[in-house]
Formats: sequence, structure tokens, C-alpha cells
Amino acid sequence: MDPSPSAAALRRVVRRALQHGLPPADAEDLAAAAWERAAGRFEPRRGTFDAFFEQVGRTAIADWWRRHRRRAEVGLSHEPEAPRDGARLEWVHANQQRLLAALDDAERGVFATWALQKHLPQGHLTAPRAAESLGLSVEAFNLATRRLQARIRRLADEWGLEPRDFFSVGEHEGPRRRTHAKG
Repeated sequence: MDPSPSAAALRRVVRRALQHGLPPADAEDLAAAAWERAAGRFEPRRGTFDAFFEQVGRTAIADWWRRHRRRAEVGLSHEPEAPRDGARLEWVHANQQRLLAALDDAERGVFATWALQKHLPQGHLTAPRAAESLGLSVEAFNLATRRLQARIRRLADEWGLEPRDFFSVGEHEGPRRRTHAKG
């Protein structure tokens, strides 16, 4: 019996193809072809079928664009327009509203504090101050944020999204990163 991807893995491959600008019919065809290709080459000792299937899907998307760019270079077709920023922001906003509605009051409090801690300049909201604002110890706050991260991933997977589909910042933006060496 050939292995089958989970419904979530299928959604992720199709969604990724759509996000990369493939027409819906091509995205579905690409997912089906990736499934056939992955099933014929899958080796269980090397990992899960879903992970392998998604990698085959990413490669298929890149191959699709290589073929279509070559056709565009010789004037046989044109590349689709990039998604409008406004449409992306509306979609992300809807995802954010759905996420917040799915969280209970305590989770929303942890989420808001955690988001502020990550996006304010470093040192403005330390872990002890963030935990104290919620009436938690630092350890309890850190545990609550890890639980929340896992919950967000589960909800995203259930809804066919990726965690980054909740963020309206660009790929080059996002949470601050430490740039200094610890000493």
C-alpha cells in the first residue's frame, strides 16, 4: 500500500503553491503529482511521509516556476501579478481575529504580554516584569508562552495555516533578534 499524506500536509502543499502565485488548478495538480512522486520514493527509515511529501511539494513549486519563467522569457506566457499588500493584510487580519477568538482570556493575556515583550525594544519589558504583570512567576510565564506557542501551531495546522500566517510583518522584519555577543 502506498503511503498517503495527512489532510494537513496536503493543505500545506496546496496553500504554499497558491502563496507562490500558482493558479488554483495548477496548485492542486502539483500536489497530486508531488504525492505520486513522494509515494514512489519514500523510505520510512528516513522520516515521516508528510515531511517528505512537503519537501517534494516545495521542489515541485520551484520546478513549476522555472518552467513558466522560461516560457515567459520567450513570450509564451506572462507571470501572474504578486499578491496585493492590502489583500494580504486583510487576510492576515482575519487570521489574527480568528486566533484571538479561539483563545480564552488567560491565553489572550499571555499572548498580549508575550507579543509586547518580543516587539518592544530590548529591556523595556523584561521577563520578570512581564510575568509580574500577569501575576505569574517567570517560570510559570515561560511555561505559559511555550503552551501558547504549541496551541497556536495546533490551531494553525487545524485551519490549514502556518504560524507566520498570523503576522503582518514582512519576511525581513519580525521579532527583534539579539545582535550583541553575551559576555
